[in-house]
Amino acid sequence: MTVTLIGSPRRTSEEARLDKNRRIKESIKATKAKRKTQTCSTFDLKIVGNKLSRTQREALVRVFLEAKWLWNECIASGDPFSYKPRKNVLVKTKDDTMDEREYRVLGSQMKQSLVKTIRSNIKTLATLKKQGRKTGTVGFTSEVKSLGLPQPETTYRIRGQKARIQNIPGWVRVRGVGQLEGWEQAKAVLTREADGWHLHVTCYMDKEEHRKRREAKRLAPVKNTIIGLDMGVKTAITCSDGTEYDVMVGETDRLKREQRKLNRKKKGRTTGNAIA
Repeated sequence: MTVTLIGSPRRTSEEARLDKNRRIKESIKATKAKRKTQTCSTFDLKIVGNKLSRTQREALVRVFLEAKWLWNECIASGDPFSYKPRKNVLVKTKDDTMDEREYRVLGSQMKQSLVKTIRSNIKTLATLKKQGRKTGTVGFTSEVKSLGLPQPETTYRIRGQKARIQNIPGWVRVRGVGQLEGWEQAKAVLTREADGWHLHVTCYMDKEEHRKRREAKRLAPVKNTIIGLDMGVKTAITCSDGTEYDVMVGETDRLKREQRKLNRKKKGRTTGNAIA
């Protein structure tokens, strides 16, 4: 007789899910503790529009269009806090009919990030309202201008002078990557602006390392500038831009010998090698 344990796979699956959630919580906790010792900064990388292919440009336009569809469906649901994005989305057409359309570019993490933004906006307005301030409501929108890319190396990645964005075909060329040198990349935001598309990358660096970098940058000379130097007693060198250098150059042994020879000489007296 064969005995089949029907309940075992479900228990195993549940245990795996709980273990995964536990590891995620531990990772988030460790990251938060690490961030307390780091400095945060956001850098703007410009996507080079004239280097985009036709399919890349169409995908970038499409992803913001689909983001607008998702935003409006989430608001239309009446309960954004229980709303869950689907594979398809209902879109209201110009003749007031509802048309079901498919997401082609908007990734799952982009969807989650957008829904979180809506919920965050609602909470913020509720807090301001409790404080007695006049507030509006989070309603339908005609366009979405920013999309969150929460995970580096998953929703976006940067290699050299190029970046890859989830569901955008191929690599896109970006300007300003040099700003990221030495920084740990975290989340990013893809934005649509008047001059094209941008990647705003949030980065972190150890506070002490950041302090050393700023000090070195402050002391570094700037090209094509003219400054004055004032030699003083209390401070060795003071520049006209306010920078002070407390440095002393010691006398060499040769300089000391020559100084002693000079002190022994008398004014008007010639050396033995002089011709009478």
